[in-house]
Amino acid sequence: MGHARDLSIVYTPLHGVGETSVAEVLRIAGFTGVEVLESQRTPDGDFPNVPDHVANPEYPQTLGAAIEEARRRGADLVLASDPDADRIGVGIPVTSDPQGEWTTLDGNQIGVALAAFVMKECEYHGRLRSDQYLVTTLVSTQMARALAHREGIRTEDDLLVGFKWIASRIDEAGPASFLFAFEESHGYLKGTHVRDKDAAVASLLFAELAATVKDRKQTVLEYLDDLYIDVGHYGDRLISKTYEGREGQARIERLMDAFRSRPPRQIGGLTLAEVHDYQAHEIRPLSHPGPTRPLPRPDGDLLIFHAERPGCRFAARPSGTEPKIKFYLFARTDVDGPEHLPAAKAETRRLLDQMAHDLEQYIEEALRASSSG
Repeated sequence: MGHARDLSIVYTPLHGVGETSVAEVLRIAGFTGVEVLESQRTPDGDFPNVPDHVANPEYPQTLGAAIEEARRRGADLVLASDPDADRIGVGIPVTSDPQGEWTTLDGNQIGVALAAFVMKECEYHGRLRSDQYLVTTLVSTQMARALAHREGIRTEDDLLVGFKWIASRIDEAGPASFLFAFEESHGYLKGTHVRDKDAAVASLLFAELAATVKDRKQTVLEYLDDLYIDVGHYGDRLISKTYEGREGQARIERLMDAFRSRPPRQIGGLTLAEVHDYQAHEIRPLSHPGPTRPLPRPDGDLLIFHAERPGCRFAARPSGTEPKIKFYLFARTDVDGPEHLPAAKAETRRLLDQMAHDLEQYIEEALRASSSG
């Protein structure tokens, strides 16, 4: 992949095992400017120096201490891996000044940045083939599909949440043509050495990306902006509701029933065209009368509502491991040239804010109606 190595990195294993894999891989690959955050270096299952003792790189506050150290050192990049070193988090300066403001990237932003980088590097080295493919999930950003289409390769993105489904699809579609995979919850994979998300390879890829754009006198955020200018501005939002105990499980079931039997017709001022029900295996029209259509696979308790506006949708699914129901919101705005990008970002943010507001209101009303009924 990339050959640039002029990069200063602050890495935190979040009291997990990542120093033996992530940090080691970076150093072997030639990234000599890697500093391991001392306060979160020692493996400890209580995660004593992580906010709320939750070592999840999805949460921006988890990277706070590493970002402060990076700002103090004038570093270029923060990388974090979760305790078992299969997912990553990323912190970057907002501008070219590492002692200024920093931000974190969400899982979809990391995924599309890495996917675009892998495709372009393969193209540069003459190794990008039309039979290659990306893999992602039904609740990850569709920006990956747009970027793959731009490069003339396909995307396998009709998968449920979980890397076991991604691994199965790689085996099914053919490992020889597999290029890159990700899911929105910060899991990434390149290569066929494993069939699971891998923080070591993901961290190496992101370091190569950051070093490459630095060599071009560009920031990572500017790199992402170039992608938005090419394929449109994509944004996403996650709403997670926790309902504990037996009554909590009943609430989750009532909510899923409400979305199936009394679905919203609009969200965020957008008309909902249809719902894809992966449990009933059918597509039901919402904005106009019409027959249902079959939806053969996959099989899971998942609903995806598609708005009439292209690229705007939301998904509802109960968590398989926690007492939660999760809602994934997606919006997209066309970008008519670089000068239009700030307005497009503002429009995407406005759409997501309104979608989130309307969804919260629907959830509240649905629970109230099911309790009174």
